[in-house]
Amino acid sequence: MLGNPGKAPRVPSNAKTRSAFKLSLRYCRQHEQEIVTDHLAKMCQINILINLGLLFVKCNNSKSSVNADVINGHTGDTAISEMWKKSLSSSV
Repeated sequence: MLGNPGKAPRVPSNAKTRSAFKLSLRYCRQHEQEIVTDHLAKMCQINILINLGLLFVKCNNSKSSVNADVINGHTGDTAISEMWKKSLSSSV
């Protein structure tokens, strides 16, 4: 046993580890507010995504129909397809 750690022989790897720790501790103290703010923003973002996912799960599409009945005042399959045909052919 060497006794008090302050009296132990200096080893280069210990000095590097100690200086790296002091550097990271200094960074944390200087940027504490920024770190806390970033963490809170990240947590809010995660909560928003979770709530959005829950909203999509709760969404019930049983009342929606597969086929549209009226588009731009055109009713029926042939009228709607003719409307799209004219619209797409005039844009090309």
